Amino acid sequence: MCAATSSNKVKPSVPEQPFADLIASLIPNLLPNNPRITAEVSVVAPGGLHANIRRVRLLSGKTVIAKRHTFAFSTAKQHYDLLTVEQAVTGILRTAGCSVPDVLAVDHNTGIVILEDVGVTTLDDSVQTFPPTERFKLARSAIDAFLRIQHTFVNQKSLKRDLVAPGGDRKSVKDAFEGLTELLGPEQLRPLVSGSATDSDLGNVATLVHRLSEKTLILGPTDYNARNIVLADNAKAWFLEWSKIGFDWPERRAVQYLTSLGAGRPGSRPRSLIDRWIANRYAVSATWTDRVDAASDLDAHHLIFHILLALRWTASGADLPRIIRKSLITPLSEDLETGNLRSLFCRSMSK
Repeated sequence: MCAATSSNKVKPSVPEQPFADLIASLIPNLLPNNPRITAEVSVVAPGGLHANIRRVRLLSGKTVIAKRHTFAFSTAKQHYDLLTVEQAVTGILRTAGCSVPDVLAVDHNTGIVILEDVGVTTLDDSVQTFPPTERFKLARSAIDAFLRIQHTFVNQKSLKRDLVAPGGDRKSVKDAFEGLTELLGPEQLRPLVSGSATDSDLGNVATLVHRLSEKTLILGPTDYNARNIVLADNAKAWFLEWSKIGFDWPERRAVQYLTSLGAGRPGSRPRSLIDRWIANRYAVSATWTDRVDAASDLDAHHLIFHILLALRWTASGADLPRIIRKSLITPLSEDLETGNLRSLFCRSMSK
């Protein structure tokens, strides 16, 4: 990774200048050849314009992304310093050929990072608007890029456990995941299943959560959602947000990366890009685990995620969309335990 870095000797303090003024003063000094800025615009985020991200156009016509880490000062001089982690992780992933934007420069005094501009449209938005054939291409591009990233984390030797931010350690993640069972008891699940389902049947959802929690957690990204994947003009998937890393299950990451929630888009519906074909593509290439285990774990995490999504949706009083119903009942593997649980929802939703 080639990155110009400003002096780190001054103790970081929260800058008083507006973000736009900081960008104007920093970029010419941080980037090679002191480029001139011709325009800067805010990046759209759910709920409006993002307060801490700008797309900056240079006189050459090239654009870069300026991002201000609002928590950079609280992590300064810690082993999990956001700017240090982002540079280290990005360097390793890019060396391995992963689709992540380059870190062009950082300024520790302001918490600002200058990144390569890799695209405008997020996977989250595209899944809501693209036809099925195009969504399949997006799914293939995203799962392949994710597999390469996860493979790199598994095999690299430079990133150590001490770079992990609080809450990203194995025990904290496992405890939080097991805590989901409080939301997945028979009483909460009852509205989603047929009357013939017993409490014992529904208790198997919590059993599945416990089974997954015993699987090996692997170092990798922590902010895994479809808005953190940006698509280039050729539909290549680029993965963002590398200032924090932690332990988790690759299958849980994959499910949430490839599920569009349509955040902030009127009339949107949750759409999963994972079907049987994509699940098999994942399982075949997940070299860090057994192929059968990879398929069944992805299937199980997909089911748990969509049960939680269904509960959140129905809690608002809205009818469950067909697309969520389909994700609850469609098997992604030959795993018997997960298949039996999906059949509980199938009997109810086929009516």
